[in-house]
Amino acid sequence: MPRFKVMEYACTTLRTTQNLNVLDLTGGSATNVGIPSVVRHLKFYTRSRRFALEEYNEMPLVDGFCYLSRLDDKMCFAIFDRAVYHKIEVIQTDSLIRVLGVHDSIKELRIAIINR
Repeated sequence: MPRFKVMEYACTTLRTTQNLNVLDLTGGSATNVGIPSVVRHLKFYTRSRRFALEEYNEMPLVDGFCYLSRLDDKMCFAIFDRAVYHKIEVIQTDSLIRVLGVHDSIKELRIAIINR
């Protein structure tokens, strides 16, 4: 990704204002709710996104889910928009390019930043 594109993004520090109801997909939990283990390791997330949309529609009290990164097994969170607007506040926002020289890391790690 060219440097000028990275400059369009921001890094934001958030704080929850209420407890989040998060579906835990760590350990064997993902398989227990019907996500094949292979889905967690896919580069293209079509099946994972389909699962997230189904949970969003079928479980209105769930604010998102936590899962382990396929790259380093660290905890990650996917938070649904319904929680972002009502249970999370922005503390600080800064240019992504300023955060730890992130452009070089993005390029080195071949990270893709996707516009939605």
